[in-house]
Amino acid sequence: MDPDITQKLLDLRIESLKMVLESFRKDYAVHEDIFSKLDQKAQSIVGLAGAFLAAALAFVKFEELGKLFATVGVFGLLILSASIFILIYVVAASVWATGIRACPLPPKPTTLLTAAEDILRLESTALSLDHFENNIRHEIGFWKTVNEGIANINQDKSKTIVNAQISLSIAIILIAILLFVVILAIFIKPN
Repeated sequence: MDPDITQKLLDLRIESLKMVLESFRKDYAVHEDIFSKLDQKAQSIVGLAGAFLAAALAFVKFEELGKLFATVGVFGLLILSASIFILIYVVAASVWATGIRACPLPPKPTTLLTAAEDILRLESTALSLDHFENNIRHEIGFWKTVNEGIANINQDKSKTIVNAQISLSIAIILIAILLFVVILAIFIKPN
């Protein structure tokens, strides 16, 4: 085979690997952005659930529970209890979603530098494109592991946040029902 064609094919292999490596780096940036947005979403859910929880807990004073029971009976207390329980779950799930977990990190620049220096220390007669290709493949392997790890964490966070959002919606609906029942009981109270 013509040496020029062979060299062009070898260069093409290296360039292809470099493109793959760059795509893994970009993919990590996307996963990192999603990770950050999921944390922000979970924090806003905690704030909202906390506000509703504080309002629901205001009814838990003994005098208030007596008034609530007199107004809406056991049904109202069950709705209040279910709402509080659900809101506590929402806060706990959202806090868990924002929690720090072991996540593989991108390769350190010093690690990459060491690998590059190892190649550069070789005598030019011992140097081959295989060394460069293997170095790039090795870095691609690092990035693949990192991307898979953060993608799995994002998936777990996302599922937890969706469950928390659904639960928060249910709790808000229950509180709205309770308020509606209280209002009805006050206005339709027999004389």
